[in-house]
Amino acid sequence: MIRNNTLKTFFTFFITFNTVTYAETQYLSEESIEDVWTVDVLVIDNQPEGVIASVNGKITHGDKLRIKVPTKNSQSCNFGHIFTTFYTTINNPNISELKDMVIPATVKDEKVNLKIEKVNLKVIDSVKAMLGDLVFIDLGWNDIESIKRYFQNREQLTIELQNGADIKALDYFDIPKNSFVLDGFNSALDRAKNECLRIVKENDKIKSELKITKKSELKITKYENQTNYIP
Repeated sequence: MIRNNTLKTFFTFFITFNTVTYAETQYLSEESIEDVWTVDVLVIDNQPEGVIASVNGKITHGDKLRIKVPTKNSQSCNFGHIFTTFYTTINNPNISELKDMVIPATVKDEKVNLKIEKVNLKVIDSVKAMLGDLVFIDLGWNDIESIKRYFQNREQLTIELQNGADIKALDYFDIPKNSFVLDGFNSALDRAKNECLRIVKENDKIKSELKITKKSELKITKYENQTNYIP
């Protein structure tokens, strides 16, 4: 008797030429321009983690004001995480202890005569950078439309860290203040949200096609395990 390998050969040939293949995904990456809000996709291990709208600092250029829109799903595209950094060269040996601490700060507009706000900001973490430390500051989460309303009628936002009961700002930060222009802010948030939705849609499409491919592979395995005999 001869074992029939016809089915196995056919399906191996079929899957070879029908496996889902993907070209390298292109993500939005706008050119960085002085005092202009731009949008980029944060990619970690070849996977998009979020879309970030940002602008450079007026006092410390590299300390940007950022809004991260997470690319988890279509609902997450409606929210933004606001954060910034403060670079310091004081090299306080205890700077790592700032993690999760709350630092008082003032928020005001340098161009528009609005009331100065007193806020409490949380330290996310700090990392060594160049000749000093880079401290990440959390300004909170909110839905994108609420973020737009908060920043409306503002032209240039200034954030200044203050002394608190358990912390003296100047013990850790040689420049505890930075300013950011807000022209084009709303448009950048819209572009970030749209890119987020595009990424989620593309990811959903890939996942759907992968499911189809896996089902095909299961069928092949089933056929391969069958033994047919020709008398």
